[in-house]
Amino acid sequence: MCHIDGLRPRSPSGLRTVTPAIPAPQVRVGYASAPAGRPVNEDFVGYCIAEGPDAVRRGHVVAIADGTGAPTGGRTAAEMAVHGLLDAYYSLPEAHGPQRSAARAVETINGWLHGQRRGDPELAGAATTLTTLVIHGREAHIVHVGDTRALHFSEGRLLQLTEDHAHPSTGQAVVLLRAVGPEPSVRLDHARLPLRARDRFLLCSRGVHATLGAAQLATLLDRHAAPAEDAQRIVAAALAAGATDNATAIVVDIVALPGASPAEVSAAIAALPLAAPPAVGATIDGFLIEERIAEGRYTDVHAAVDRRSGRRVAIKFPRPAAASSHTHRLAFARETWVAGSVRDPHLAECVELPAERRTCLYSVMPLYEGETLLERIQRPEPVTLEEGLRIGVGLARAVGALHAAGVIHRDVQPGNVLLERGGGLRLLDLGVAGLAGLEEFPDADRPGTPAHRAPELWRGEVASEASDQFALGVTLYRMFSRCHPFAEAESGVAPRFEPVAPLSRYRPDLPPALDEAVHRCLARDARRRFADVQELVRALEAVAVPAPAVPARRRSLYERNPLLFWKVACAVLLVALVLSLAR
Repeated sequence: MCHIDGLRPRSPSGLRTVTPAIPAPQVRVGYASAPAGRPVNEDFVGYCIAEGPDAVRRGHVVAIADGTGAPTGGRTAAEMAVHGLLDAYYSLPEAHGPQRSAARAVETINGWLHGQRRGDPELAGAATTLTTLVIHGREAHIVHVGDTRALHFSEGRLLQLTEDHAHPSTGQAVVLLRAVGPEPSVRLDHARLPLRARDRFLLCSRGVHATLGAAQLATLLDRHAAPAEDAQRIVAAALAAGATDNATAIVVDIVALPGASPAEVSAAIAALPLAAPPAVGATIDGFLIEERIAEGRYTDVHAAVDRRSGRRVAIKFPRPAAASSHTHRLAFARETWVAGSVRDPHLAECVELPAERRTCLYSVMPLYEGETLLERIQRPEPVTLEEGLRIGVGLARAVGALHAAGVIHRDVQPGNVLLERGGGLRLLDLGVAGLAGLEEFPDADRPGTPAHRAPELWRGEVASEASDQFALGVTLYRMFSRCHPFAEAESGVAPRFEPVAPLSRYRPDLPPALDEAVHRCLARDARRRFADVQELVRALEAVAVPAPAVPARRRSLYERNPLLFWKVACAVLLVALVLSLAR
Protein backbone atom coordinates (compact mmCIF):
# COMPACT_ATOMS: atom_id res chain seq x y z
CA MET A 1 0.00 0.00 0.00
CA CYS A 2 1.27 3.48 -0.85
CA HIS A 3 0.71 6.71 1.04
CA ILE A 4 1.54 10.08 -0.45
CA ASP A 5 1.70 12.78 2.24
CA GLY A 6 -1.47 11.45 3.84
CA LEU A 7 -3.48 11.31 0.59
CA ARG A 8 -5.52 8.27 -0.39
CA PRO A 9 -3.65 4.97 -0.88
CA ARG A 10 -2.21 4.35 -4.34
CA SER A 11 -0.98 1.06 -5.83
CA PRO A 12 1.97 0.82 -8.19
CA SER A 13 1.38 -1.08 -11.42
CA GLY A 14 1.64 -4.85 -11.14
CA LEU A 15 1.04 -4.99 -7.39
CA ARG A 16 -0.86 -8.14 -6.42
CA THR A 17 -2.13 -9.25 -3.03
CA VAL A 18 -0.53 -12.68 -3.21
CA THR A 19 1.54 -14.06 -0.33
CA PRO A 20 5.08 -14.45 -1.67
CA ALA A 21 6.81 -17.81 -1.56
CA ILE A 22 9.90 -16.08 -0.17
CA PRO A 23 9.41 -13.95 2.97
CA ALA A 24 9.67 -10.19 2.48
CA PRO A 25 10.85 -7.61 5.01
CA GLN A 26 8.08 -6.39 7.28
CA VAL A 27 8.09 -2.68 8.11
CA ARG A 28 5.98 -0.06 9.86
CA VAL A 29 6.02 3.59 8.84
CA GLY A 30 4.72 6.76 10.46
CA TYR A 31 5.31 10.45 9.79
CA ALA A 32 4.51 13.94 11.02
CA SER A 33 5.04 17.42 9.55
CA ALA A 34 4.56 21.04 10.63
CA PRO A 35 5.27 24.36 8.81
CA ALA A 36 7.10 25.99 11.76
CA GLY A 37 5.31 29.31 11.26
CA ARG A 38 5.84 29.51 7.50
CA PRO A 39 2.87 30.23 5.20
CA VAL A 40 3.56 27.15 3.04
CA ASN A 41 4.90 23.76 4.12
CA GLU A 42 7.21 22.80 1.25
CA ASP A 43 8.06 19.40 2.69
CA PHE A 44 6.43 16.32 1.13
CA VAL A 45 6.61 12.65 2.09
CA GLY A 46 5.46 9.40 0.56
CA TYR A 47 5.97 5.68 1.04
CA CYS A 48 4.91 2.43 -0.55
CA ILE A 49 4.63 -0.78 1.49
CA ALA A 50 4.50 -3.30 -1.33
CA GLU A 51 2.43 -6.47 -1.17
CA GLY A 52 2.69 -9.88 -2.75
CA PRO A 53 5.58 -10.70 -5.09
CA ASP A 54 6.60 -7.05 -5.42
CA ALA A 55 7.39 -6.97 -1.70
CA VAL A 56 10.00 -9.67 -2.34
CA ARG A 57 11.30 -8.57 -5.74
CA ARG A 58 11.17 -4.78 -5.37
CA GLY A 59 10.90 -4.05 -1.64
CA HIS A 60 9.40 -1.02 0.11
CA VAL A 61 10.15 2.63 -0.68
CA VAL A 62 10.07 5.68 1.63
CA ALA A 63 10.89 9.22 0.44
CA ILE A 64 11.07 12.77 1.75
CA ALA A 65 11.47 15.97 -0.28
CA ASP A 66 11.92 19.62 0.73
CA GLY A 67 11.17 22.04 -2.10
CA THR A 68 12.44 25.57 -2.74
CA GLY A 69 11.05 28.28 -5.03
CA ALA A 70 8.47 31.01 -4.37
CA PRO A 71 5.60 31.25 -4.02
CA THR A 72 4.45 27.61 -4.34
CA GLY A 73 6.92 26.17 -6.82
CA GLY A 74 8.92 24.44 -4.12
CA ARG A 75 5.90 22.60 -2.78
CA THR A 76 4.94 21.50 -6.31
CA ALA A 77 8.48 20.33 -7.04
CA ALA A 78 8.64 18.29 -3.83
CA GLU A 79 5.23 16.74 -4.45
CA MET A 80 5.97 15.80 -8.04
CA ALA A 81 9.37 14.38 -7.07
CA VAL A 82 7.85 11.98 -4.52
CA HIS A 83 4.94 10.99 -6.80
CA GLY A 84 7.27 10.48 -9.74
CA LEU A 85 9.77 8.47 -7.71
CA LEU A 86 7.22 5.94 -6.46
CA ASP A 87 5.55 5.56 -9.86
CA ALA A 88 8.84 5.20 -11.74
CA TYR A 89 10.53 2.85 -9.25
CA TYR A 90 7.92 0.10 -9.56
CA SER A 91 7.66 0.43 -13.35
CA LEU A 92 11.39 0.02 -14.10
CA PRO A 93 12.76 -3.46 -14.91
CA GLU A 94 13.39 -5.61 -11.86
CA ALA A 95 16.83 -6.52 -13.23
CA HIS A 96 18.06 -2.99 -12.46
CA GLY A 97 18.10 -3.78 -8.73
CA PRO A 98 16.79 -1.49 -5.97
CA GLN A 99 19.59 1.08 -5.92
CA ARG A 100 19.85 1.52 -9.68
CA SER A 101 16.05 1.63 -10.06
CA ALA A 102 15.75 4.38 -7.44
CA ALA A 103 18.58 6.34 -9.05
CA ARG A 104 17.06 6.03 -12.53
CA ALA A 105 13.72 7.20 -11.15
CA VAL A 106 15.32 10.31 -9.60
CA GLU A 107 17.22 11.06 -12.82
CA THR A 108 13.95 10.90 -14.78
CA ILE A 109 12.26 13.27 -12.32
CA ASN A 110 15.22 15.65 -12.51
CA GLY A 111 15.02 15.85 -16.31
CA TRP A 112 11.29 16.51 -16.21
CA LEU A 113 11.54 19.22 -13.52
CA HIS A 114 14.48 20.91 -15.25
CA GLY A 115 12.41 21.21 -18.42
CA GLN A 116 9.36 22.51 -16.54
CA ARG A 117 11.43 25.26 -14.90
CA ARG A 118 11.93 26.83 -18.32
CA GLY A 119 8.37 26.48 -19.60
CA ASP A 120 6.18 26.96 -16.52
CA PRO A 121 6.36 30.36 -14.73
CA GLU A 122 5.12 28.82 -11.48
CA LEU A 123 8.10 26.43 -11.47
CA ALA A 124 10.74 28.95 -12.50
CA GLY A 125 13.59 28.52 -10.02
CA ALA A 126 11.89 25.58 -8.31
CA ALA A 127 14.05 22.75 -6.96
CA THR A 128 13.79 20.07 -4.31
CA THR A 129 15.85 17.81 -2.16
CA LEU A 130 14.99 14.10 -2.30
CA THR A 131 16.10 11.38 0.11
CA THR A 132 14.95 7.87 -0.70
CA LEU A 133 15.08 4.73 1.45
CA VAL A 134 14.50 1.33 -0.19
CA ILE A 135 14.04 -1.70 2.08
CA HIS A 136 14.82 -4.76 -0.03
CA GLY A 137 15.53 -8.24 1.31
CA ARG A 138 17.94 -7.89 4.20
CA GLU A 139 19.44 -4.58 3.02
CA ALA A 140 18.63 -0.88 3.02
CA HIS A 141 19.55 1.33 0.06
CA ILE A 142 19.78 5.13 0.23
CA VAL A 143 19.64 7.40 -2.82
CA HIS A 144 20.04 11.03 -1.81
CA VAL A 145 20.49 14.61 -3.01
CA GLY A 146 20.08 17.85 -1.01
CA ASP A 147 19.92 18.50 2.72
CA THR A 148 17.11 16.25 3.87
CA ARG A 149 18.67 13.43 5.89
CA ALA A 150 18.48 9.69 6.47
CA LEU A 151 19.63 8.34 9.85
CA HIS A 152 19.93 4.77 11.11
CA PHE A 153 19.19 3.84 14.75
CA SER A 154 20.30 0.41 15.99
CA GLU A 155 21.18 -0.91 19.44
CA GLY A 156 21.01 2.57 20.93
CA ARG A 157 23.35 4.13 18.35
CA LEU A 158 22.38 6.77 15.79
CA LEU A 159 24.30 6.98 12.51
CA GLN A 160 23.83 9.66 9.85
CA LEU A 161 23.74 8.00 6.43
CA THR A 162 23.63 11.08 4.19
CA GLU A 163 25.69 14.21 3.61
CA ASP A 164 24.11 17.66 3.36
CA HIS A 165 24.61 19.16 -0.11
CA ALA A 166 24.21 22.73 1.14
CA HIS A 167 26.02 25.53 2.89
CA PRO A 168 24.48 28.30 4.99
CA SER A 169 24.25 31.81 3.59
CA THR A 170 23.21 35.04 5.28
CA GLY A 171 20.65 34.80 8.04
CA GLN A 172 18.60 31.63 8.01
CA ALA A 173 18.86 31.03 4.27
CA VAL A 174 20.45 27.85 2.97
CA VAL A 175 22.00 27.46 -0.47
CA LEU A 176 21.62 24.00 -2.00
CA LEU A 177 24.75 22.81 -3.75
CA ARG A 178 22.92 19.85 -5.29
CA ALA A 179 19.19 19.29 -5.80
CA VAL A 180 16.59 17.91 -8.18
CA GLY A 181 15.80 20.37 -10.97
CA PRO A 182 18.48 23.08 -11.30
CA GLU A 183 20.74 21.16 -13.71
CA PRO A 184 20.04 18.90 -16.72
CA SER A 185 21.62 16.02 -14.79
CA VAL A 186 21.80 15.33 -11.08
CA ARG A 187 24.65 13.80 -9.07
CA LEU A 188 23.34 11.43 -6.42
CA ASP A 189 24.84 9.89 -3.30
CA HIS A 190 24.34 6.20 -2.62
CA ALA A 191 24.55 4.16 0.58
CA ARG A 192 23.89 0.51 1.34
CA LEU A 193 23.82 -1.29 4.69
CA PRO A 194 22.66 -4.62 6.14
CA LEU A 195 19.49 -4.72 8.21
CA ARG A 196 18.53 -6.31 11.50
CA ALA A 197 15.12 -6.69 13.07
CA ARG A 198 14.26 -3.75 15.41
CA ASP A 199 16.38 -1.33 13.38
CA ARG A 200 14.84 2.13 12.93
CA PHE A 201 15.32 4.75 10.25
CA LEU A 202 14.58 8.46 10.49
CA LEU A 203 14.14 10.56 7.35
CA CYS A 204 13.81 14.22 8.23
CA SER A 205 13.92 17.73 6.81
CA ARG A 206 16.15 20.58 7.89
CA GLY A 207 13.66 21.90 10.43
CA VAL A 208 14.30 18.74 12.48
CA HIS A 209 18.02 18.03 12.08
CA ALA A 210 19.11 21.68 12.28
CA THR A 211 17.24 22.08 15.56
CA LEU A 212 17.66 18.77 17.41
CA GLY A 213 21.06 17.27 18.08
CA ALA A 214 21.99 13.62 17.57
CA ALA A 215 21.66 12.85 21.29
CA GLN A 216 18.11 14.24 21.40
CA LEU A 217 17.07 12.32 18.30
CA ALA A 218 18.57 9.10 19.67
CA THR A 219 16.65 9.51 22.92
CA LEU A 220 13.38 10.08 21.07
CA LEU A 221 13.94 7.11 18.77
CA ASP A 222 14.90 4.87 21.68
CA ARG A 223 11.32 5.04 22.98
CA HIS A 224 10.32 2.49 20.34
CA ALA A 225 6.67 3.56 20.40
CA ALA A 226 4.58 3.38 17.24
CA PRO A 227 6.39 5.09 14.33
CA ALA A 228 3.69 7.74 13.89
CA GLU A 229 3.75 8.55 17.61
CA ASP A 230 7.54 8.91 17.71
CA ALA A 231 7.53 10.98 14.50
CA GLN A 232 5.01 13.33 16.08
CA ARG A 233 7.16 13.62 19.21
CA ILE A 234 10.23 14.45 17.11
CA VAL A 235 8.43 17.20 15.21
CA ALA A 236 6.92 18.57 18.43
CA ALA A 237 10.39 18.62 20.03
CA ALA A 238 11.80 20.51 17.03
CA LEU A 239 9.05 23.13 17.24
CA ALA A 240 9.51 23.47 20.99
CA ALA A 241 13.25 23.98 20.43
CA GLY A 242 12.58 26.91 18.09
CA ALA A 243 12.66 25.38 14.60
CA THR A 244 12.46 28.08 11.91
CA ASP A 245 12.12 25.76 8.91
CA ASN A 246 9.47 23.21 8.01
CA ALA A 247 9.84 20.22 10.35
CA THR A 248 9.06 16.77 8.93
CA ALA A 249 10.00 13.34 10.28
CA ILE A 250 9.37 9.84 8.91
CA VAL A 251 10.11 6.90 11.24
CA VAL A 252 10.55 3.46 9.67
CA ASP A 253 10.66 0.34 11.85
CA ILE A 254 12.11 -2.95 10.60
CA VAL A 255 9.73 -5.45 12.18
CA ALA A 256 10.99 -8.70 10.62
CA LEU A 257 13.38 -9.75 7.88
CA PRO A 258 13.61 -12.73 5.56
CA GLY A 259 16.23 -15.24 6.60
CA ALA A 260 19.65 -15.26 4.98
CA SER A 261 20.41 -18.10 2.61
CA PRO A 262 22.22 -21.14 4.05
CA ALA A 263 25.28 -20.23 1.99
CA GLU A 264 25.36 -16.68 3.40
CA VAL A 265 25.05 -17.96 6.96
CA SER A 266 27.79 -20.55 6.42
CA ALA A 267 30.15 -17.92 5.00
CA ALA A 268 29.60 -15.63 8.01
CA ILE A 269 30.12 -18.47 10.49
CA ALA A 270 33.31 -19.61 8.71
CA ALA A 271 34.93 -16.23 9.40
CA LEU A 272 34.57 -16.53 13.19
CA PRO A 273 37.29 -18.15 15.31
CA LEU A 274 36.51 -20.77 17.98
CA ALA A 275 37.20 -19.90 21.60
CA ALA A 276 36.63 -21.70 24.88
CA PRO A 277 33.50 -20.69 26.84
CA PRO A 278 34.32 -17.63 29.00
CA ALA A 279 34.39 -17.72 32.78
CA VAL A 280 31.50 -16.42 34.87
CA GLY A 281 31.93 -12.67 35.35
CA ALA A 282 33.80 -12.17 32.09
CA THR A 283 32.61 -9.79 29.39
CA ILE A 284 32.65 -10.67 25.72
CA ASP A 285 31.48 -8.30 22.97
CA GLY A 286 29.45 -6.31 25.47
CA PHE A 287 27.80 -9.37 27.11
CA LEU A 288 28.39 -9.89 30.85
CA ILE A 289 28.46 -13.65 31.55
CA GLU A 290 26.39 -14.45 34.66
CA GLU A 291 26.12 -18.23 35.05
CA ARG A 292 26.14 -21.49 33.15
CA ILE A 293 22.57 -22.73 32.76
CA ALA A 294 23.02 -25.80 30.53
CA GLU A 295 25.75 -28.16 29.42
CA GLY A 296 25.50 -30.31 26.32
CA ARG A 297 27.66 -32.72 24.43
CA TYR A 298 29.09 -30.03 22.18
CA THR A 299 28.09 -26.70 23.78
CA ASP A 300 27.71 -24.74 26.99
CA VAL A 301 24.86 -22.25 27.51
CA HIS A 302 25.33 -19.23 29.78
CA ALA A 303 22.92 -16.58 31.02
CA ALA A 304 24.25 -13.10 30.26
CA VAL A 305 23.29 -9.44 30.22
CA ASP A 306 23.61 -7.37 27.06
CA ARG A 307 25.16 -4.17 28.39
CA ARG A 308 24.05 -2.25 25.32
CA SER A 309 20.35 -2.97 25.67
CA GLY A 310 20.13 -4.15 29.30
CA ARG A 311 18.33 -7.31 28.18
CA ARG A 312 19.11 -10.74 29.66
CA VAL A 313 19.96 -13.34 27.05
CA ALA A 314 21.26 -16.89 26.73
CA ILE A 315 24.56 -17.40 24.89
CA LYS A 316 25.58 -20.76 23.48
CA PHE A 317 29.34 -21.36 23.17
CA PRO A 318 31.02 -24.31 21.43
CA ARG A 319 33.23 -26.64 23.43
CA PRO A 320 36.27 -26.81 21.14
CA ALA A 321 37.53 -30.12 22.52
CA ALA A 322 34.18 -31.88 21.97
CA ALA A 323 34.26 -31.86 18.16
CA SER A 324 36.17 -30.54 15.19
CA SER A 325 35.95 -26.87 14.34
CA HIS A 326 34.27 -27.91 11.09
CA THR A 327 31.49 -29.72 12.98
CA HIS A 328 30.95 -26.77 15.32
CA ARG A 329 30.63 -24.38 12.37
CA LEU A 330 28.12 -26.66 10.66
CA ALA A 331 26.00 -26.81 13.82
CA PHE A 332 26.03 -23.06 14.47
CA ALA A 333 25.28 -22.32 10.81
CA ARG A 334 22.24 -24.59 10.96
CA GLU A 335 20.92 -23.09 14.16
CA THR A 336 21.40 -19.53 12.91
CA TRP A 337 19.70 -20.20 9.59
CA VAL A 338 16.75 -22.19 10.96
CA ALA A 339 16.06 -19.78 13.84
CA GLY A 340 16.18 -16.82 11.46
CA SER A 341 14.11 -18.40 8.69
CA VAL A 342 11.39 -20.47 10.40
CA ARG A 343 9.12 -18.33 12.55
CA ASP A 344 6.93 -20.15 15.06
CA PRO A 345 6.04 -19.40 18.69
CA HIS A 346 7.09 -22.95 19.64
CA LEU A 347 10.62 -22.71 18.21
CA ALA A 348 13.72 -21.19 19.78
CA GLU A 349 14.84 -17.86 18.34
CA CYS A 350 18.24 -16.32 17.73
CA VAL A 351 19.20 -12.70 18.36
CA GLU A 352 20.88 -11.33 15.25
CA LEU A 353 24.08 -9.39 15.95
CA PRO A 354 25.99 -6.97 13.75
CA ALA A 355 28.86 -8.75 12.06
CA GLU A 356 31.34 -6.27 13.51
CA ARG A 357 30.22 -6.94 17.09
CA ARG A 358 30.80 -10.70 17.30
CA THR A 359 34.48 -11.61 17.63
CA CYS A 360 34.21 -15.39 17.98
CA LEU A 361 31.78 -18.23 17.39
CA TYR A 362 28.66 -18.24 19.59
CA SER A 363 24.94 -17.68 19.23
CA VAL A 364 22.64 -15.42 21.25
CA MET A 365 19.06 -16.31 22.14
CA PRO A 366 16.35 -14.81 24.32
CA LEU A 367 16.60 -16.12 27.88
CA TYR A 368 13.62 -18.44 28.26
CA GLU A 369 12.66 -19.00 31.89
CA GLY A 370 11.41 -22.49 32.73
CA GLU A 371 12.45 -26.14 32.81
CA THR A 372 13.09 -28.81 30.22
CA LEU A 373 10.54 -31.54 29.62
CA LEU A 374 13.11 -34.02 30.94
CA GLU A 375 13.23 -32.13 34.24
CA ARG A 376 9.43 -32.06 34.34
CA ILE A 377 9.25 -35.83 33.80
CA GLN A 378 11.70 -36.40 36.66
CA ARG A 379 9.58 -34.45 39.15
CA PRO A 380 7.56 -36.59 41.62
CA GLU A 381 4.11 -35.59 40.36
CA PRO A 382 3.18 -37.22 37.01
CA VAL A 383 2.23 -35.21 33.94
CA THR A 384 -1.55 -34.92 33.88
CA LEU A 385 -3.53 -35.71 30.76
CA GLU A 386 -4.49 -32.08 30.20
CA GLU A 387 -0.91 -30.85 30.72
CA GLY A 388 0.51 -33.59 28.51
CA LEU A 389 -1.90 -32.89 25.67
CA ARG A 390 -0.97 -29.20 25.75
CA ILE A 391 2.73 -30.08 25.63
CA GLY A 392 2.23 -32.70 22.93
CA VAL A 393 0.22 -30.38 20.67
CA GLY A 394 2.76 -27.54 21.06
CA LEU A 395 5.70 -29.85 20.36
CA ALA A 396 4.00 -31.37 17.32
CA ARG A 397 3.25 -27.89 15.96
CA ALA A 398 6.91 -26.90 16.40
CA VAL A 399 8.04 -29.97 14.47
CA GLY A 400 5.36 -29.28 11.84
CA ALA A 401 6.63 -25.71 11.35
CA LEU A 402 10.10 -27.09 10.64
CA HIS A 403 8.78 -29.68 8.21
CA ALA A 404 6.77 -27.04 6.35
CA ALA A 405 10.06 -25.18 5.77
CA GLY A 406 11.85 -28.32 4.56
CA VAL A 407 13.77 -28.80 7.82
CA ILE A 408 14.16 -32.10 9.72
CA HIS A 409 14.97 -31.59 13.41
CA ARG A 410 16.69 -34.99 13.92
CA ASP A 411 16.87 -34.84 17.72
CA VAL A 412 13.38 -34.50 19.19
CA GLN A 413 13.71 -35.60 22.82
CA PRO A 414 12.67 -34.32 26.28
CA GLY A 415 15.99 -32.58 26.95
CA ASN A 416 15.45 -30.38 23.88
CA VAL A 417 11.98 -29.19 24.89
CA LEU A 418 11.76 -26.14 27.16
CA LEU A 419 8.57 -25.54 29.10
CA GLU A 420 8.29 -21.80 29.78
CA ARG A 421 6.94 -20.53 33.05
CA GLY A 422 4.07 -18.75 31.32
CA GLY A 423 2.85 -21.99 29.76
CA GLY A 424 4.65 -21.69 26.43
CA LEU A 425 6.92 -24.28 24.86
CA ARG A 426 10.14 -24.01 22.83
CA LEU A 427 11.82 -26.73 20.80
CA LEU A 428 15.57 -26.25 21.20
CA ASP A 429 18.82 -27.45 19.61
CA LEU A 430 18.21 -26.54 15.99
CA GLY A 431 21.92 -26.97 15.27
CA VAL A 432 21.51 -30.64 14.33
CA ALA A 433 18.74 -29.98 11.81
CA GLY A 434 18.92 -31.47 8.36
CA LEU A 435 18.22 -29.19 5.41
CA ALA A 436 19.20 -28.78 1.80
CA GLY A 437 21.95 -26.30 0.99
CA LEU A 438 24.16 -27.01 3.99
CA GLU A 439 26.95 -29.53 4.20
CA GLU A 440 26.22 -32.68 6.21
CA PHE A 441 27.96 -33.62 9.46
CA PRO A 442 30.80 -36.18 9.40
CA ASP A 443 29.76 -39.74 10.34
CA ALA A 444 31.64 -39.44 13.66
CA ASP A 445 29.36 -36.57 14.68
CA ARG A 446 26.11 -38.07 13.47
CA PRO A 447 23.26 -36.13 15.12
CA GLY A 448 20.42 -37.59 17.12
CA THR A 449 19.77 -39.42 20.39
CA PRO A 450 20.08 -43.21 19.93
CA ALA A 451 17.18 -43.94 22.27
CA HIS A 452 14.86 -41.87 20.02
CA ARG A 453 16.19 -43.15 16.69
CA ALA A 454 13.63 -44.65 14.32
CA PRO A 455 14.13 -48.20 12.95
CA GLU A 456 14.94 -46.92 9.47
CA LEU A 457 17.76 -44.77 10.85
CA TRP A 458 19.34 -47.82 12.46
CA ARG A 459 19.29 -49.37 8.97
CA GLY A 460 21.29 -46.42 7.62
CA GLU A 461 18.46 -44.50 5.93
CA VAL A 462 18.35 -40.69 5.83
CA ALA A 463 16.41 -38.79 8.50
CA SER A 464 12.93 -37.73 7.38
CA GLU A 465 9.67 -36.28 8.62
CA ALA A 466 8.64 -39.83 9.54
CA SER A 467 11.74 -40.35 11.71
CA ASP A 468 11.07 -37.03 13.48
CA GLN A 469 7.53 -38.27 14.15
CA PHE A 470 8.92 -41.49 15.64
CA ALA A 471 11.18 -39.48 17.99
CA LEU A 472 8.17 -37.36 18.91
CA GLY A 473 6.23 -40.53 19.74
CA VAL A 474 9.05 -41.76 21.99
CA THR A 475 9.02 -38.36 23.74
CA LEU A 476 5.25 -38.51 24.32
CA TYR A 477 5.49 -42.09 25.60
CA ARG A 478 8.22 -41.16 28.07
CA MET A 479 6.33 -38.05 29.17
CA PHE A 480 3.22 -39.97 30.18
CA SER A 481 4.74 -43.29 31.36
CA ARG A 482 8.21 -42.26 32.63
CA CYS A 483 9.46 -45.36 30.82
CA HIS A 484 11.15 -45.90 27.48
CA PRO A 485 9.14 -47.84 24.90
CA PHE A 486 12.27 -49.72 23.79
CA ALA A 487 14.40 -50.32 26.88
CA GLU A 488 17.46 -51.66 25.06
CA ALA A 489 17.69 -48.45 22.97
CA GLU A 490 18.81 -46.57 26.08
CA SER A 491 22.09 -48.49 26.03
CA GLY A 492 22.88 -47.19 22.54
CA VAL A 493 22.44 -50.53 20.74
CA ALA A 494 19.89 -51.18 18.02
CA PRO A 495 16.66 -52.38 19.67
CA ARG A 496 14.48 -55.21 18.35
CA PHE A 497 11.49 -52.85 18.22
CA GLU A 498 9.15 -55.42 19.71
CA PRO A 499 5.51 -54.45 20.38
CA VAL A 500 5.28 -51.56 22.81
CA ALA A 501 3.44 -51.96 26.10
CA PRO A 502 0.26 -49.86 26.22
CA LEU A 503 0.36 -46.68 28.24
CA SER A 504 -2.46 -48.06 30.36
CA ARG A 505 0.06 -50.45 31.95
CA TYR A 506 1.65 -47.44 33.62
CA ARG A 507 -1.24 -44.96 33.57
CA PRO A 508 -4.71 -46.55 33.79
CA ASP A 509 -6.17 -43.03 33.85
CA LEU A 510 -5.17 -42.29 30.24
CA PRO A 511 -7.81 -42.70 27.49
CA PRO A 512 -7.35 -45.32 24.73
CA ALA A 513 -7.39 -42.60 22.02
CA LEU A 514 -4.13 -41.18 23.38
CA ASP A 515 -2.53 -44.61 23.51
CA GLU A 516 -3.58 -45.20 19.91
CA ALA A 517 -2.08 -41.91 18.70
CA VAL A 518 1.26 -42.47 20.46
CA HIS A 519 1.52 -46.08 19.24
CA ARG A 520 0.87 -44.98 15.68
CA CYS A 521 3.86 -42.64 15.88
CA LEU A 522 5.94 -45.60 17.08
CA ALA A 523 5.00 -47.89 14.20
CA ARG A 524 8.01 -49.91 13.05
CA ASP A 525 6.99 -49.37 9.42
CA ALA A 526 7.20 -45.65 8.64
CA ARG A 527 4.30 -45.99 6.19
CA ARG A 528 1.96 -46.85 9.07
CA ARG A 529 2.69 -43.66 10.99
CA PHE A 530 0.65 -40.48 10.57
CA ALA A 531 0.86 -38.90 7.11
CA ASP A 532 2.39 -35.82 8.79
CA VAL A 533 2.61 -34.31 12.26
CA GLN A 534 -0.34 -32.03 11.54
CA GLU A 535 -2.47 -35.19 11.48
CA LEU A 536 -0.95 -36.07 14.85
CA VAL A 537 -1.92 -32.61 16.15
CA ARG A 538 -5.53 -33.25 15.16
CA ALA A 539 -5.46 -36.67 16.82
CA LEU A 540 -4.14 -35.21 20.08
CA GLU A 541 -6.65 -32.38 20.00
CA ALA A 542 -9.43 -34.94 19.59
CA VAL A 543 -8.46 -36.75 22.80
CA ALA A 544 -11.15 -35.81 25.30
CA VAL A 545 -10.10 -34.59 28.73
CA PRO A 546 -12.57 -35.96 31.29
CA ALA A 547 -14.72 -33.36 32.95
CA PRO A 548 -13.98 -32.88 36.66
CA ALA A 549 -16.06 -35.11 38.88
CA VAL A 550 -19.05 -33.41 40.50
CA PRO A 551 -19.77 -34.47 44.14
CA ALA A 552 -22.89 -36.61 44.31
CA ARG A 553 -25.98 -34.80 45.66
CA ARG A 554 -28.06 -36.61 48.28
CA ARG A 555 -31.38 -37.43 46.65
CA SER A 556 -34.63 -36.45 48.32
CA LEU A 557 -37.14 -38.99 49.65
CA TYR A 558 -39.42 -38.18 46.72
CA GLU A 559 -36.60 -39.06 44.23
CA ARG A 560 -35.68 -42.25 46.12
CA ASN A 561 -39.22 -43.60 46.85
CA PRO A 562 -42.17 -41.55 45.57
CA LEU A 563 -44.77 -44.01 46.99
CA LEU A 564 -43.36 -43.80 50.49
CA PHE A 565 -43.23 -40.00 50.16
CA TRP A 566 -46.94 -39.79 49.45
CA LYS A 567 -47.80 -42.29 52.23
CA VAL A 568 -45.90 -40.17 54.72
CA ALA A 569 -47.49 -37.00 53.36
CA CYS A 570 -50.98 -38.47 53.66
CA ALA A 571 -50.29 -39.67 57.21
CA VAL A 572 -49.13 -36.21 58.23
CA LEU A 573 -52.23 -34.64 56.69
CA LEU A 574 -54.48 -37.17 58.46
CA VAL A 575 -52.92 -36.42 61.83
CA ALA A 576 -53.28 -32.71 61.21
CA LEU A 577 -56.96 -33.17 60.30
CA VAL A 578 -57.74 -35.23 63.42
CA LEU A 579 -56.06 -32.66 65.63
CA SER A 580 -58.05 -29.84 64.06
CA LEU A 581 -61.39 -31.69 64.56
CA ALA A 582 -60.55 -32.52 68.18
CA ARG A 583 -60.45 -28.83 69.00
